[in-house]
Parts: sequence; structure tokens; C-alpha cells
Amino acid sequence: FALFSWGSSDGSFSSIDFSGLQLAAGTRLDTSRLYLDGTVSVQAVPEPATWALMLAGAGLVALRRRRQD
Repeated sequence: FALFSWGSSDGSFSSIDFSGLQLAAGTRLDTSRLYLDGTVSVQAVPEPATWALMLAGAGLVALRRRRQD
């Protein structure tokens, strides 16, 4: 479904389309409590290099602990 139009920076609300959603037999989709209050928060995603450095650091700590034992 298309929630926002990311082609522009105005952040205008586009639409939510559930027409292609397939539900199991005997179930239904209740959107009566689906709402937006005008606030959208975005979480920062670490870069792959950050993950690599973090894993390398954890590996070095583990190696050092192993050698001390």
C-alpha cells in the first residue's frame, strides 16, 4: 500500500489501499481504529560500516577474554 508520497518533501498523505490483501477464511480486517495524529517518527538505521566496527570490537573483546582465561 502507498502511505506517503516520498517523491516530494512535503510529506503529504497519499492513501492506504487494502484491496490486494488476502485474508484467511473466516477473518476480517478491522480498520475502525486506524488513525494518524500527524506525527511520523523515523528511526536512524546504522550504516553497514558501523555494524562491521561494532562486530569487530565485540570479536576483539571476546578474543581478549578468551586469552585471559
